[in-house]
Amino acid sequence: LHQRFGQCYRCDYGQYQDESGQRMCKKCPYGTTTKQLGAASISDCLSTNQCTNGEHKCHWLAACYDLPDTDNKPLYGCKCQPGFVGNGFECTGESATTYMQSIFRLAQTLKLFLRTICSTVY
Repeated sequence: LHQRFGQCYRCDYGQYQDESGQRMCKKCPYGTTTKQLGAASISDCLSTNQCTNGEHKCHWLAACYDLPDTDNKPLYGCKCQPGFVGNGFECTGESATTYMQSIFRLAQTLKLFLRTICSTVY
């Protein structure tokens, strides 16, 4: 808590106050923020890099990269490893994708072929 105009206020996100009767809150160290308002200790300042702290949701075949925080909200991105495609949250092998596309084209060709045979026979 900190004082402003004689009243106490909770410190904002990314700030803390570990001493009573202070007028200002202390900023968390670079790359950290608080998860709640009114943090009372520097230990409440947690890493915003989800890539290093394991809080990301990237696919296991993707690389996680940290992005600048916005409004004290940590951001990150994911990119599929070379040889894999997807949005980083889902990755598949390029060869698997090509294989599935080939199967789909084969099925479409077979369907067209059977339709042609059936229409000429019946």
